[in-house]
Amino acid sequence: MSGLRRAIPRCIFVTGLLLILHPSTFAQEAAAISNPQPEQSTKPTLDKILLKLEDNFLRYRSSIPSFFCDEHVVSGMQQNGMPLFVTLTDSIFRLKRSDHDNQTRLAESREIKTVDHKPSKDAQILKGPAIFSGAFSNATAIVTFDEKACYTYHLTTSLSDHPYVIEYATKAAKDRDKHCLMQESSTGRAFIDPLTMQIERIEYRTPNHPLPGTRALWTWSIDYGKVLLNGKTFWLPKKITAEVAGYSTPVEWSFDATYRNYHELTVTSRNCPVTRQRR
Repeated sequence: MSGLRRAIPRCIFVTGLLLILHPSTFAQEAAAISNPQPEQSTKPTLDKILLKLEDNFLRYRSSIPSFFCDEHVVSGMQQNGMPLFVTLTDSIFRLKRSDHDNQTRLAESREIKTVDHKPSKDAQILKGPAIFSGAFSNATAIVTFDEKACYTYHLTTSLSDHPYVIEYATKAAKDRDKHCLMQESSTGRAFIDPLTMQIERIEYRTPNHPLPGTRALWTWSIDYGKVLLNGKTFWLPKKITAEVAGYSTPVEWSFDATYRNYHELTVTSRNCPVTRQRR
């Protein structure tokens, strides 16, 4: 078993999407290579890029500190193209790191400040109508060497503005590792920054995602950017977009979130002198 699978319990491996339909709720979650320059005549192979992406992910898991940032979410539901519900939520998003028994846990939470520009009565629960979670903990692990047991990968250079684009698809059920969490047939793309070999953008498309009484097209994407925390550079989500459209229902759900103002979450303590009270 590789370092990636030791680092992440399989039960928490991939991103998850929670859909909330008013009034009911439905829950749906290494060898490094040198940084190549765009002008190099010899480009790295697909396997070398996947190994580098796996190394990046393991380094992220081992070194990302707890942090918080501003989160702005626009969550909507529409029918036949007409909006039914649109909710604007502004929160303090937190990623809390904990290490125990050689396992790292990255827990996502938020403190909701306002909903539709009004102070929130519930500071903990993001109510949707659509919710997306897991982008900060495990999403980039989808495109790594270890996941060749679950996905097929193809390196394409057809997009001139992105020298390295990896297209991927889930393997057929008979060919997949039995421990693969994603059992739904899905495809996607990952856009790789050629200088840092970090994922700039990842896209995912599931054409037959189950919903109560129907099937749906589920798509999501995450855009990443450089963030400096504790003197180190990390690639963290800057924008998340997700959409779900049912085939036998005219209802569609959408989730758009942006993240900015990242800060390391630190705990400080101070020793206060004890003074005796005079009797």
